[in-house]
Amino acid sequence: MIKKKAVKTILFTTLAMMMGLGALTAQAKNVKPKRVSIAKSSKTVYVGNTYEIEAKMTPHYAEDDYLYWTIVSGKNVVKFADNDRYDDDIKIRAVKAGTAKVRCRIRGTKKYDTITIKAVKKKYSYAFSRVGAATRTVYVGDDFELKVKKTAGLKDNDLKWSIQKKSILKFDDRDITDDEVELEAKKTGTTYVTCYNRKTKKKINYKIKVVKRKYSYAFSRVGAATRTVELGDDFELKVKKTSGLKDNDLKWKIHNTNILRFDDRDITDDEVELEARRTGTTYVSCYNSKNKKTITYKINVIRDRDDNDDDDRYDRDDDDDDDDRYDRDDDD
Repeated sequence: MIKKKAVKTILFTTLAMMMGLGALTAQAKNVKPKRVSIAKSSKTVYVGNTYEIEAKMTPHYAEDDYLYWTIVSGKNVVKFADNDRYDDDIKIRAVKAGTAKVRCRIRGTKKYDTITIKAVKKKYSYAFSRVGAATRTVYVGDDFELKVKKTAGLKDNDLKWSIQKKSILKFDDRDITDDEVELEAKKTGTTYVTCYNRKTKKKINYKIKVVKRKYSYAFSRVGAATRTVELGDDFELKVKKTSGLKDNDLKWKIHNTNILRFDDRDITDDEVELEARRTGTTYVSCYNSKNKKTITYKINVIRDRDDNDDDDRYDRDDDDDDDDRYDRDDDD
């Protein structure tokens, strides 16, 4: 009986302690701060940037929902970055130059602290510099790029490009307010391309020389110089072009059109299709109008090899019959 009473007493005491601890914990979570302070009394910020301000509470474990932030003055200078005003920190954004005062107060009391915000415009040099060589040599027909390097604060639309002689160069697109520009070389000559900085009123010039590309216009034979084809065959001849040489710079010619003929009318190309019309030997030439040189192929057209083999076989049979006949005559 005594043991049962002792156990009941212990259980009751434990339950009471747990309930008391829970109440204390709940109370501790809802502690109202007795004091609030902001580390700095003033702060200088740059227009356009966002900053965080933090408040300290006493005791430190107090509930920060008791704090409330307000812009006391200079509401056109700074703005809150979000709508949560009940916290121990707040984010503000400087929207224009000027001075503002921000307050953090303990709700339901007259206890607070303030910070003075001075918003200033960041000072930029707006400098820019050349990228690469001041003088460039390009070839007619080339697409190329010019570029400048911007410093902080300088925007693309603060820059504008221009061409001195538009007959020599042209812009590849209409975007000429940028730190880089695309151009195309139209014809030979020398001109200047300028990038103008509207902020500093300064210019960067590039000297551009446009020249014609020098080509050898060489070409070479593809495959053997002498070909043997069968009567009725379609076949191809080809030459290899070097840079600068175009299809219409070449022209093919058959020396004996009774033996060969072109398979189509396209004879200004680096390759040509032909048809063997009759047996014999002829030449096919490819003339290069740029360097005035000619490549010639020798073409032998023969009858079908199978037909030739059959003819030989029949010839041999005939000869054997004749020999037998002569042998029989001799025996007689």
